[in-house]
Amino acid sequence: MVQEFDAGLVLHQERIAVEDVDTAFSVYRKLLPVTARCAREVFSMYFSPAGLPEGTEQKGESSYHFRKLPFDGVIQPEWPDPQVERFIRAMYFPPFDGAAALVDGHRMLVDSMEAKRVDEVLPKGVCLCVTHE
Repeated sequence: MVQEFDAGLVLHQERIAVEDVDTAFSVYRKLLPVTARCAREVFSMYFSPAGLPEGTEQKGESSYHFRKLPFDGVIQPEWPDPQVERFIRAMYFPPFDGAAALVDGHRMLVDSMEAKRVDEVLPKGVCLCVTHE
């Protein structure tokens, strides 16, 4: 056993397909049965007469990500449209807030790149003022 985080050998690994339309939530749902299969496989090896295998070295960089929002959940203005679209999907995980954009310093939630009428997104009686310089 090693003391360093995420530095041990790999005992079992599976892959899933991530589609262009997947969100953080849909990937999580795909991972649930895979995680159960992985756990069953490793426990089966652990309790077998042979015990756990030696394992293999991890290939490439470590893939662990801390549980914090990338870019604090805010879409960056310099990103091209495809990156913004991917970020919006990556931030979708109900019931938590998704991606946001800063508008005049105010955080506005964004659920798609699709343009919407103001009266569809703001409560009745609320006015949105936009100025162009």
